[in-house]
Amino acid sequence: MVPAVARAQVVAGDPPRPQLAARGNPDVGFEASLSAGVANAPGIDPAMIFRFEEFLGLALPRRHTGGLVGFSIGMEYWRAKPGTWGSALPFQVIGGLRTYPIPFRFQLGVGLNVALLDRYDGDTGFGLYAPLASASIGLDFQKVAIMADARVTRRWLIGADDHTQWTTTLSVIFNLGLVDPALR
Repeated sequence: MVPAVARAQVVAGDPPRPQLAARGNPDVGFEASLSAGVANAPGIDPAMIFRFEEFLGLALPRRHTGGLVGFSIGMEYWRAKPGTWGSALPFQVIGGLRTYPIPFRFQLGVGLNVALLDRYDGDTGFGLYAPLASASIGLDFQKVAIMADARVTRRWLIGADDHTQWTTTLSVIFNLGLVDPALR
């Protein structure tokens, strides 16, 4: 005897799992910042410093509390008096925390001044890959953030004495949006 063709039977599956709070997918965002402040180094007069940086990072959507990670690259210029100035191209890997609904943001960064050029005490020095570290804290209002930034860098130079530079700046950061809205 030939068995009859079995029909597919619907079997009750696992019950639906309770959903965790919807956090959304991480955003890949792009920001640009303008900073101004003070630079100090032993044996060099206090200087004004100006910095422009771009940040590309991954973070939870803006209306959620969570971490952020990314990298920044920029340009900076400092000047103490005529004949005493410097410039650099800082690159950093950054990690931090952004909160919601309180618009708080905290970041730590480590990286390098990829190239730098300093002039002081009648000497001009050029350097590559000078280490730097930073800490930033401030308010993040989704499209604009205001942050205080402190940095230390060891400026390795050929042609001038090496020195450690401490900077403190106030930054205005503009959120330029997602790299690809389809990622949201």
